[in-house]
Amino acid sequence: MPTLYHYSPLMHLPLILTHGLSRGEIVHPHRYVNAQAVSLTTQTDPKRLACWGERTTFPPKAAVRYVCRLEDGDPKLEQACQTWKRLGVPAKSMSMIDPLGQSKWWSFYHGTIPIDRITIQLRTGDGYIDPTSEQLADVVRAVQCERDRYEFFPHPEMPSILCMARKDEDMSDEWLPTEAYPADRFHLAA
Repeated sequence: MPTLYHYSPLMHLPLILTHGLSRGEIVHPHRYVNAQAVSLTTQTDPKRLACWGERTTFPPKAAVRYVCRLEDGDPKLEQACQTWKRLGVPAKSMSMIDPLGQSKWWSFYHGTIPIDRITIQLRTGDGYIDPTSEQLADVVRAVQCERDRYEFFPHPEMPSILCMARKDEDMSDEWLPTEAYPADRFHLAA
């Protein structure tokens, strides 16, 4: 049974716990293509995860690591390069999408990964920890409370991208979109 990883910002944790992993953008050189699948990787080091086409990492995007256990030979799992070829992405465009060679670690899952096949890990400054069920429940409650302070809506030009805006004007305690180390924020021991 292969083990692959999905990374996401903390704000998505409550929805993923409810619905599993089922959405994500397939990076494509043509913005009008709205191809959806779950991005999965074999890369366990969040410092080596660069956004497609970018040379820097964005730590809040790796605040939560989802350890996904899939069946051997699952037909819904496809290597990133195979997906791009199937979608008709030219080799030159693949080089632009993947200038750092990240695709060797990445696959796309064309379906839903249910929560019973996922283990949640929260990032610390030193790596990831497996929270207890009580710790995870506390984190989810706090995140959901904070999520309720925002409106979420699809990007007008790229519907697979989720945008957010504060409902109130007080930005002094805004932490949800930028939280990179939730285990440290919630004082969870490794």
